[in-house]
Formats: sequence, structure tokens, C-alpha cells
Amino acid sequence: MKIQLLISTQNKNFDWCKSKFGDFYCSIVNQVDSNLLLNDIDYLKSYKEKGLSKSRNRSLQNASADICVICDDDIKVLPDYEKKIKNAYKALPDADIITFQIITPENKPYKKYAKYIKKHNRYSILKVSSIEISFKLSSIKSNKIQFDERFGLGSIYKGGEENIFLKDALDMGLNIYYYPEPIVIHPDESSNKLINNDFFHVKGAVLKRLYGKKGIFISTLFFLFQLRKIKDYTKIYKYSKIFISGWNSIK
Repeated sequence: MKIQLLISTQNKNFDWCKSKFGDFYCSIVNQVDSNLLLNDIDYLKSYKEKGLSKSRNRSLQNASADICVICDDDIKVLPDYEKKIKNAYKALPDADIITFQIITPENKPYKKYAKYIKKHNRYSILKVSSIEISFKLSSIKSNKIQFDERFGLGSIYKGGEENIFLKDALDMGLNIYYYPEPIVIHPDESSNKLINNDFFHVKGAVLKRLYGKKGIFISTLFFLFQLRKIKDYTKIYKYSKIFISGWNSIK
């Protein structure tokens, strides 16, 4: 069972890529602004384009291992990540996709995680971060599953691409599990935690893309849940209009 890291980055040179990930079996997609950075080798491919989902899809095209792990350029993989991933797929032989845990540099859970193995459903996938995701490459390619390039950093809607990826996999009948082991380290910070205009516009669009018009109930529940985090209640009306605008922008 061969495991490959699929890493997305921007405007990095060869030396940075080699020093950061050269010891791992990986595929790096480097989105660049300048031809001067287009010095590719087997595991490093550069493209003059933007968009995280485009980068993820390039990674899928370039991948070759049995199991792939989605990564960003600011993560560190744990020394025993391969052992944990192999153990998970041996324990769950029918799994097409397995999500894991993230820990912070202080060795604390990045978020609240369940302590037991569970099968994902169309609601639990909303809590998954991209760098928790691993998958059998054959399952993804045979079902022609890709990232929706309208979503993700650098795209029209700046987020939600990983949740859409998982929902599309569920719709194709793939088995998605959660396995309670950390495999990567990431600082305890995320732009997705900001509650602002863009957050509500993106979330409205993502929920419409995920669940269609029939998802109005879960979308309303999500919006009401997020309102609890807003300290300035004078913004509720404005945020509701922005959320609905994002919802209506997806046809």
C-alpha cells in the first residue's frame, strides 16, 4: 500500500519544495505568477493559474499511489502518519475515503473530535477539513470525482470545496469513514473561523451546492447556529441578506 501526499502551494521555488517535502513520497502542485519558477521535477509541477480546487484537481491528475492524502504547504505530517493510515484502511477494508485528525504544534486537538470510528453522512462531512482527508485513488478516479473549481481559495466562493468533494463522493455511493488518529500538525488558526460578510455569502452558496433547494431546512439551522457567535446583533439582518444572496447565486 503506497501513500502519497498531494500538496498545494503557490509561488514556491525548487529549493523550498525540496527542503519542506523532499523526504516524502508526494506530488506538489505549485501555482505561479512567473515563468522563472517553472522548474519542474517528477514530484513538482508548476502551473500559471489560480484557485485551490484547480490545484487539487491537478494533484488528482498527477497522483499515482494507492492512497492519497490532501495537504497544504503549511502542515507538517506526523512521523507515524503512514502507519496510522495503513492501519485505518486495513481496519476498514470497504472504505474509499477516510478522514483523520489534526493536532496543533502544542499537541492539542485542532477541533473537537469523536473518540471512535464512525461512518460519515451528508451532515457530518460539514465538519471535515481538507487536510484530514485521505482516499483510495482508484475509487476517486473510477467515479470521476473532482473538486468543484467554483469553490476554494482563489475561486468565486472562498471555501467549502472539501465538503462538496465528500458530498459528491457520497452521492456516488462511496464509503467515507472517520478514524480517530491525528496524521498532520497545523497551527490553531483558520480564515474560515472569521464571521463576516464573505463567510455568510460563501456558506450560503456551499449549502445550496451541497443540498439543493431541499436543503433549506439544514441551511436555516446552520445560519441560526452561526448567529450565536455574532456579538453585534445589529448585523443580523445584513448577514441574513448576504447568506440568502449566496444561496440564490447557485443555480
